[in-house]
Amino acid sequence: LLDDLGRGDAKDSLPLLAITMDRLFRAYGHLGELRREQYEQLGGLAGAIESAFEAAFEAALRLYGLFHTRADLLTMLRGAFIPWLAEIDNESGVPRRRVALFSELDARTLPLIRLLVDARLLTTDGLDGETVELAHEAIMRQWKPLREWLIDEHGALTTLGALRQATAEWHYAKQTRDGLQHRGRRLLA
Repeated sequence: LLDDLGRGDAKDSLPLLAITMDRLFRAYGHLGELRREQYEQLGGLAGAIESAFEAAFEAALRLYGLFHTRADLLTMLRGAFIPWLAEIDNESGVPRRRVALFSELDARTLPLIRLLVDARLLTTDGLDGETVELAHEAIMRQWKPLREWLIDEHGALTTLGALRQATAEWHYAKQTRDGLQHRGRRLLA
């Protein structure tokens, strides 16, 4: 673990360690000891997130009749992540996690979302469970499908982020016509 931590991206080290240790304990904790072979079976630090998603996918395919293939799962999950669970920071242009309401998500994705919460890749608020978000921003950098979706949708997410900010400013300006920032080409985009 320490060797792998030293080779990885320092800002993702703690989240990767947390996910890896959680996965090891869940899979092998009942044996009373954790072994290197088990760590390697899970893919080490680099594969911890991927293996957690794959385990959730296998459970979704086994438990629910909603999904027929891994491709179905990825399509549904993309619709949940983009634009509900990920956004682009307006200042830095860097992807970041976003808190979403369960009611915003396609109801067909909710069984898979619940499995990802169980896998601790997503979290819900502790009070009433009405919101959901990525457990760590490291997931955006480390899980290849999400990383690629964010690259593909960067422009659209940037536009959406600007629109969300303008909407908040318009509400703050008491919804007056002067508070509208989207006109002409900006409105069209």
